[in-house]
Amino acid sequence: MYEAGYDPEGAGDLQRTFLRLANARGQTQGFNIFASHPPSQQRLATNIITASELPPGGKVGRDDFAAMMSALRARQPAFEAYDAGRKALADGDLSAAERKAREAIRLQPREASFYGLAGDAALMRKNYDTAIASYTNALDRDATFFYYHLQRGIARERSGDVSRAEADLTTSLKLFETAPAYYSLGNLALKRRDTQSAKQYYAKAAGSQGEIGNAARAELMRLDLASNPSAYLHTRAGTDAQGQLLIAVNNPTPLAVRALRFEIRYLDSAGQTRSITRALNSVLGAKQNTTIATGLGPFTSSNQYQVQLIGAALAE
Repeated sequence: MYEAGYDPEGAGDLQRTFLRLANARGQTQGFNIFASHPPSQQRLATNIITASELPPGGKVGRDDFAAMMSALRARQPAFEAYDAGRKALADGDLSAAERKAREAIRLQPREASFYGLAGDAALMRKNYDTAIASYTNALDRDATFFYYHLQRGIARERSGDVSRAEADLTTSLKLFETAPAYYSLGNLALKRRDTQSAKQYYAKAAGSQGEIGNAARAELMRLDLASNPSAYLHTRAGTDAQGQLLIAVNNPTPLAVRALRFEIRYLDSAGQTRSITRALNSVLGAKQNTTIATGLGPFTSSNQYQVQLIGAALAE
C-alpha cells in the first residue's frame, strides 16, 4: 500500500472492519467472505506495527469513493424507474412499461438497458419499427450485449426484413447462444425454402425448455416427421394370447398424427420371409397411444417378425 502511495494506516482500519464483520458472522447466515482468509487480532497487530515503521501520510481515497457513490446515487432514480418498468412489462402493463422507460431515459439517456426496455414494450405491441429504433439506440450505447442484437433481429424477422434480421441474430449468437435466436433463424430459413438449414436451427432451439423449445420441437416435427417418423413416435410389436401380432404405438409429442404406415417382415408357415404393410388411417392424438391388430399370426417367437414404422403425417 505504501509503495502505491496509500496511507499505511488504512491497512489497520481495514483489518478492524474485517474483524468486526467476522465477529458478526454468527448472526448472519451465509456470510462466507472470510472463508479462505479469516481476519485475526494478530494480523491487525502486525499491520499496526508495520504502519508505525513507515512515514505517515498517503492517499486514503475517501474523496474518490464519495465521488463514485455520489454518481451512483444520482443514477438510482433512473434505475428504480427501469425496475418498475420491467415489472410492469412482466405483468403485461405495456403503457406503464413504456412510461417508465421514457422516465429512465430522460434521467439517464446514456444507459443502454433503458432503450432495451422501450424496445421490448414496442415489440410486445408489434410496433416493429419503434422496437427496431429502440434497440438500435441501445446498441449505439452498448454493442457488446447479445440481447439487443437478438431482440432487434426478432423485430426485423417479424417485420419481414430477412437479411438484416439474419445479420442481427447471427451476431447475437457470436456473443451468446440462445434458443430464441436459433428459432428465429429457423423461421427465416424456412421462408427462403432452405429446409435443411431450418431443421438444423430448430434442432438447436429444441434443446431448451419452455415456450421456445416447444415451438421449435413442433416445427422440427412438421419438417421431419414424414422422412423420420420413428424419431417422434414410439412403436413396440408383440403378440396376444393367441399369438396374433399387435403393434402398440405411442405419440408423446404435442401434435396429432395420422396415416401411420408400418412395414412388417415375417416368416410364414413354410419358413419363407414375407413383407407386408399395415396402416393406421385414423388420427392418433397428442400424448395418446393405441394398439393395431395386424391380422398376422399365430407366432410363437419374436424372432418370427420384425416391424418398422415407415411413414406418418401431421393431422393438420
